[in-house]
Amino acid sequence: MSDCSKQPPPTSSQRFRDAIADVVASAGTGLVDLAATGTPSAGALTPALALGIRISSDALTRRRDRGARALDAAAEQVGSLQRLEKLATADDARLELTARTLEAAMRTTLEAKVRALGRVLAAGLDGQATVDQAQILSTALADLEASHVQVLDELRRRADANAEAEPAKGTELLSMSRDDVLERLPGHRDVLDSVMQVLEGQYLVVPVSLGMSFGSWGGPGRWAVTDLGRACLNRLAEAAEPAE
Repeated sequence: MSDCSKQPPPTSSQRFRDAIADVVASAGTGLVDLAATGTPSAGALTPALALGIRISSDALTRRRDRGARALDAAAEQVGSLQRLEKLATADDARLELTARTLEAAMRTTLEAKVRALGRVLAAGLDGQATVDQAQILSTALADLEASHVQVLDELRRRADANAEAEPAKGTELLSMSRDDVLERLPGHRDVLDSVMQVLEGQYLVVPVSLGMSFGSWGGPGRWAVTDLGRACLNRLAEAAEPAE
């Protein structure tokens, strides 16, 4: 059999571009199909469907733009897009980190988060942090939207304001109850339980019982911010600062 049909292995550049293309396609699943076909399998294009196509196309374009901004932020940190590509394709772990981080950036509307994800990616690729550390930060940031950030920031402010508290009262003063959070953020009443579940799931906060059992409270009564929670807030704050 002839060897003419054999294809050469993909270059690192091609792997990088293919990975980015896959992320774009994944982030636009459903949107791409609708925008591409234009009409359902049968029937005329209704006004509602035409509007849906326009909205879908615009949403996909904006997702691509956010992904590009995250890559720009990462490239800014490592020196250039060319170096970013070289670092991202050095091995499978770095390529996977790049793909996951880019997908997270495309799915958020928080500009600080887009840039923060780009910077976390750069740190993981160029050795400022390990790939595993960058993956953990990227995964945590991926789950954060405005409500999560606001609650996390209130918990940090509470802890910082009482950093010198007496040990006997420290646990209570360094944490916040559900009522404490709602007093500061009354608009979060309907979503707070969901927000806290996400924050706990990523270990950005920990439940504090003050010596009472989970059953006594009917659930975790207080929460305190973790070091990882602080790290996420710091990355977002750094990304929000204007470039010098």
